[in-house]
Amino acid sequence: MIERRGYRLNHSDDHIKKKEKVCFLIPGMDAGGIENYLLRFLQFHDDRNWSCTVIARNEKTGDLTKEYEKLNVKIRYQGVGYANPIKWYKLYQHFKSESYDTICDFNGNFGGIPMVLGKLAGITNRIVFYRRSSRAYELTVLRVFYDNCLNKLVSTFSTKILSNSQHALNVFFENGATYNGQFKIIPNGINLESFRTKYSKEEARQKMDIQLNAYVLGHVGRFDPAKNHKMIFAVAAELTKVIPNIRFIFCGKGTDGDEFIEATQTYGIKDRCHFLGLQDDIPMVLKTMDLFYFPSVTEGQPNALIEAMIMGIPILASQIPSICEIIPEKFHDDILIDPNDVSASVKKIMDIYTMRFEQVSLEEFMKRKFNANKNFKLFENEL
Repeated sequence: MIERRGYRLNHSDDHIKKKEKVCFLIPGMDAGGIENYLLRFLQFHDDRNWSCTVIARNEKTGDLTKEYEKLNVKIRYQGVGYANPIKWYKLYQHFKSESYDTICDFNGNFGGIPMVLGKLAGITNRIVFYRRSSRAYELTVLRVFYDNCLNKLVSTFSTKILSNSQHALNVFFENGATYNGQFKIIPNGINLESFRTKYSKEEARQKMDIQLNAYVLGHVGRFDPAKNHKMIFAVAAELTKVIPNIRFIFCGKGTDGDEFIEATQTYGIKDRCHFLGLQDDIPMVLKTMDLFYFPSVTEGQPNALIEAMIMGIPILASQIPSICEIIPEKFHDDILIDPNDVSASVKKIMDIYTMRFEQVSLEEFMKRKFNANKNFKLFENEL
């Protein structure tokens, strides 16, 4: 035993601790719920004392590549395939050569194969994180069989199964309410500091060229059937008849593309719309809104909706299980609706517009429930 500059060193111990090595598998580098979640988690833990590799399954760069490159992580583009033993062997070789302590696959049931390969490679901590509450493909007999096989592999070869919602686990696993210690729910984490904006509503609207006296209905989400933009267009078309100064903001991947803009033209609302596409400063975008409208037909745990509530913006959202799960039940009738009922949605928005009932504010509740310090720590502990 020796002492040096206040430190006691025991030569019988490995006093220089090896960095933990963690590997994350995500669908790709394009902006999406999974990719954004992991990016925010890594940004929040940029001072981490563990080394990190991110594997993008689609083997291409994307919207978020540069953001990931700014972090102290290794990026690897490597497909896994659906039934490709060559790709499986290459991934096994990578796992074996890197000697990871933990692998975490964000691809739901498709994490089954990596869990098997991780087990064979001697990785002790093997995690699958479910962040969708529905399958992202049309089910056929063959796909159902394959999906069930992968699900069984996840159950058998993972050491932990995580989700951001109870509903997602109920969808993918039977007896969802009676899980053993293999399962855990970790809500999304929102860095509250990043959702403070220096702009007032008037300043934000001036910067984004939006009329100061307009009633602004907004939505943040990629152009995807799950986000139900056609419903927003149909409701918007009706609202233009009764609210002369109404304007609509669309923010998210694909919302500035030709197909999206042409769709608004079909509904006769193009001239009332602002097409923002991907934006870096989401708090400023949200600050312009009077109402956040979110009629998704399926969600895991929608960050965009949570962020709007954290900003104190009134919301109207889908009455689907994953959203019901995050909203206190006593407020369901006021702010949740059938995502495909145009007339009911128009009526509810008019009630909010004319202030026929007291506005519901869930700002403080959401700040507590989705605090990044708490929820990202829960995830870090699993790694």
